[in-house]
Amino acid sequence: MDNVPKRLNASKTSVMKRSSTSSSSSSSSNGNCDTHSRSKSKSHETIKNVDGLCVRHVSKKRYDYGLHTVTIDTSGRCVDPRIISEQWMNAWRDAEMSRQRFSVENVFRVDSVANIFLDLVRDFKENQLNERGLFATEDDLETPYSYIEILVEQTIAIVRSEPKMLMLNAPLYVIGDLQGNLCDLFLLESNFFRSVPILPHTVLFLGNYSGEFPNGIECILYLFALKVVMPNKIYLLRGRNEIRHAYDPLFRELSTKYGTTFGPKIYEQVHRAFDTFPVAALVEESVLCTHSGIPQLPPDRTLISELNGPNIAVQHRNPAETFPRGYELIVNVPLTYRATGEQRQNNHQNNHHTQAGFVAGHNQKFYFSRYAFSAFLENNGLDYLLRSHNPCEDGFAICFRYRCCTIFSCRKSSPILAVAQFNESRHKIRFIRIRADNPKTSTNKGGSAKGSSCSQSKSSE
Repeated sequence: MDNVPKRLNASKTSVMKRSSTSSSSSSSSNGNCDTHSRSKSKSHETIKNVDGLCVRHVSKKRYDYGLHTVTIDTSGRCVDPRIISEQWMNAWRDAEMSRQRFSVENVFRVDSVANIFLDLVRDFKENQLNERGLFATEDDLETPYSYIEILVEQTIAIVRSEPKMLMLNAPLYVIGDLQGNLCDLFLLESNFFRSVPILPHTVLFLGNYSGEFPNGIECILYLFALKVVMPNKIYLLRGRNEIRHAYDPLFRELSTKYGTTFGPKIYEQVHRAFDTFPVAALVEESVLCTHSGIPQLPPDRTLISELNGPNIAVQHRNPAETFPRGYELIVNVPLTYRATGEQRQNNHQNNHHTQAGFVAGHNQKFYFSRYAFSAFLENNGLDYLLRSHNPCEDGFAICFRYRCCTIFSCRKSSPILAVAQFNESRHKIRFIRIRADNPKTSTNKGGSAKGSSCSQSKSSE
């Protein structure tokens, strides 16, 4: 980390100039995530039998060359991006922000703000997780803070163009709680999205990026950078820990690492981005993904009309007051988990029908019964709910007659973490578990785990 000041200062001038253009224009270029049109633009396929063979007919699609060629190293990471032909650059060089220009200036440019943060966090993790934080060697935090400001602005410019309920298609990986466990975030990357920025599939995160582990801010900055580099492949939902509250572990973490001056300033910056995050995703128009639960809706209202209506504001600093339906998606919990610590119960004593199907909890949270859950799915034409929030001993858990699925993607109370995979060809939801060979090292809350400790074995259910 001794080279952090040099790397930041060396490119600060050029980055500030580019960012003033790209952060304000990315939402109209590569960051303009028109998720509605993506869902509707799927090719209509017909299968005919020709001479005994099944021939699949699809609508014609036109392709063009990508501006860059990349090299994949032995670890599977993209390195050494190169422009194929300088002549292709002239068409957009002096024009307004476009997909091609955004790609060159933010995605494949090694000294872009997003790529600088990707490299810094990778180096921080590989060298040694220092509980003093990513910028522990910095005497003057003004320069790192200015870079965080730029990264936040670029993230907001992209996310603010997304609807509050995303429309996503397979192939897709869904990742649950991270809780500030940087080691497990890199385990997930090494298995499911290593080839940044040329992923063949989409990755959806369900929130709670900080929490009980000591590297919440490093996880957050890394995810923001991934979002900027791959705005149409990486999607971030808002979780419980992305809402300001009195006992926020991220606030304590930042105050400990960066003091009472810069700690609160960084906290407020990242929450400015969280305030704009979507709160739900609909996969293949049949599976709802949220951080935790379902909201209470009148019988004549659907979730999509509540979340993606014309009068929904982009930014919600206090969603409990300004966006109650979105807030309930973040905090409401299945009645199955109504126990000390909200750990999953193996009995069905709390699955009975209650009045209206919702039971009030603390902090404006509600527990919903199987009755309320089934009615919600039926009224909205849904098959499943995929959520996180609650730790699972086996990495995942299923309740409410196998239609409510919980995944937990960090090793908090178990050596197993899990993700959900949506298989496009087989139309299956598969739970993939990663078991740690040395869970004590990889979940060290003292922040001393090294990259080499992240060994694992994979299994699927």
